[in-house]
Amino acid sequence: MWTLLLLIGNLISIIHIAYKKPIKTILEPASKDFQTGNPFLIFLVSQLIEEMPYHIPMPFKCYERALTARFVFNLLNIKSVFYIGFNPKAETRKDKLHAWLETDVCDVCGFTIKDKYMVLEKYA
Repeated sequence: MWTLLLLIGNLISIIHIAYKKPIKTILEPASKDFQTGNPFLIFLVSQLIEEMPYHIPMPFKCYERALTARFVFNLLNIKSVFYIGFNPKAETRKDKLHAWLETDVCDVCGFTIKDKYMVLEKYA
């Protein structure tokens, strides 16, 4: 599982660097048959996603983490919600935007600072 997430994380980081835009098929999957999912599996993916920046040579910030988790959950038909938020009070430009992912079971990634951001976009 860890190797698969590492591969997907690297791939999404490369695609994001090359295209500089959201990956529509990940954000808006065609299937609508999603379930709540296994809590153990969701917690495992969350833990692995949060540890991955230390093992990936490419940039793997909140946006790439949330996209990677969303992609994995789409493959497993687990319902998740992808958020993009904005903080107008942030001091630096890079801190103005933030992405995070939630499921019915728990918050998966980027949740520690999500309260500082207003939701700009929500992909359910």
